[in-house]
Amino acid sequence: MKRIIKGFFVFLLIIVIAAGVAAGINFVMNQNVYLTEYDYTSEKLPGAFDGCRIAVISDIHNSVYADKFIALLRQSKPDIVLFAGDMIQQPDTNLDNVLKIVNALPEEIPVYGIFGNHEASNGYVVRKQISGALREAGVTMLINSADDITKDGETIRIIGIEDKGDEVIGEEIVEQIKKTVQSNKLENAFQILAYHRADVYPKLHDLPVDLILSGHMHGGIIRVPFVGGVFGKNGELFPQYTEGMYKEMNTTMIVSRGCDYNPQKMRIFNPPEVVMVTLKRQ
Repeated sequence: MKRIIKGFFVFLLIIVIAAGVAAGINFVMNQNVYLTEYDYTSEKLPGAFDGCRIAVISDIHNSVYADKFIALLRQSKPDIVLFAGDMIQQPDTNLDNVLKIVNALPEEIPVYGIFGNHEASNGYVVRKQISGALREAGVTMLINSADDITKDGETIRIIGIEDKGDEVIGEEIVEQIKKTVQSNKLENAFQILAYHRADVYPKLHDLPVDLILSGHMHGGIIRVPFVGGVFGKNGELFPQYTEGMYKEMNTTMIVSRGCDYNPQKMRIFNPPEVVMVTLKRQ
């Protein structure tokens, strides 16, 4: 009996030590923002944009890491910056740290923003205030609209979709998204779709766009080596599309794990990241 009790306490001690080590590693990892780089190659890409670098900042939730973002962006030198939704932390609508990042960027860098579910959950008046503050700082807000980026006489188009704020995206909203993309596409052009919810990808991978930039999944909150994200946004286990590059049918999607800091919802082995996408002509 004594051996059993002793064995139990040894096992319990091992668990406590392992948990402490994991918590320590996680604390250290969450003190920094990391750069994750992806190359996207396409024969449709205009030659003038070969090597163009797009920084994707998703699910920032007005993170306290503003100074770290600024330093990382200065070091990595993006040509375009995209805030891919969830810039605020609902119900708080504070944008101070996001605006600090925007104001620190060189004026010649185009900065785009789309609304995620945290922005969409507010009423029209609040969304308009958020959009107005970002536009005043120089952000081009893509609210079911598109913008063209021209370089050396060649053009690429970026289309942005506003999130609806619904917990689950149904077929009716998917059809609205498809119609919006169709009405904003530029024939025979290289086109990027900025849409917050990566988990809707299986319903959008046949769209007439070349690349989707997304987030929303927070890397699965907890990440397990060789397994991936553990929790989905709706509580499901081991969800798909939590980070990285995916290629299905016509369209490639690149997903950011996000870059928020929330002590009440720790990111376990899932540190904050800025995604850097380098466009390459095939």
